[in-house]
Formats: sequence, structure tokens, C-alpha cells
Amino acid sequence: PNAVAPPPSAGHWPGQQNWCWNWVKHKGCKEVIASMNWHDAQERTAGLNFAPHFAVAPLEPMQNPALCEGYALGATVVAAEAEVAAASVWLASQVAVYIVSLPSETERRTFMTSRMAELGIAFEFLPGVDLREKGAYAQAKLDGVIPMEFDFQRADANG
Repeated sequence: PNAVAPPPSAGHWPGQQNWCWNWVKHKGCKEVIASMNWHDAQERTAGLNFAPHFAVAPLEPMQNPALCEGYALGATVVAAEAEVAAASVWLASQVAVYIVSLPSETERRTFMTSRMAELGIAFEFLPGVDLREKGAYAQAKLDGVIPMEFDFQRADANG
């Protein structure tokens, strides 16, 4: 097999060596602003020789990928102004919106702040834990962020 170079966005995910997976995220999500489903993103990336075709080696991002395959599921809904106002009131009164982000991810935080403001959604950032830092995993367990019974090796083995 030929080696695949990392995508431009690889610096955001140090230590993740599956460049095929990262290329699918880059070409099929980031470059097209999330307008493709995962299957089509992998086929697009395969056409560029950065990942295998889905029929050869499906890269599935979730246990039930069919939930996200239908393009109509993400379609824009045209709603009456009164419906939008009622939905906004309901959302603000019933849903707390949290965005988990590493404090060092300033670009992501700036983007999310802008996007939430555009949508008129009140939110709060919760600081993520950078588990790449030495001792962070053990500390997260001690702090209760990760349950003590969580077994990383078992979870990793299950994909």
C-alpha cells in the first residue's frame, strides 16, 4: 500500500495516525462545509486516492451510520416567523446548550461564539480535558470527569 500524507488539518489531531480517516473528515466535511453524508465523503476522498472506497473498507463514524445517510435529514426547513419565534422561546426556556472545547482551541471558540450569536442561542463553554497531557487521564478519573470504572483499552479495542 502507498503511504498517504496527512491532510492540512492533521495538526489539530496530533497522534491520530489514520490519515485515511482524517482525509475523509477533511475532504468530505471541512472542505464542503458538512454538505455530504459520510458514505459520499469517503467515496469523494477515495476518488482522490486518499482513502479506500467504501466497498473495500468502510470507515464508519458511528454504530448506526444509516441515521446520518439521508440528505433530507439536514435540509433547511422554511418555517413561518411565528413558528421560529415560538421555537426560540421554547429552546431558551427548556434547553441548556454547552460546548465542550479545550481552552487552547481559540479558533474553534471564536467560530462557535459567532455561530451561536447568529442563531440567537445562549450557550456556555465547558473546558475540555486534553488527555494527551501526561497524567491528565488519571487526574480526570480522580476528578470524576471520567468514571473510575471506564476502561480505555476496552473502549479502544471496540472502536
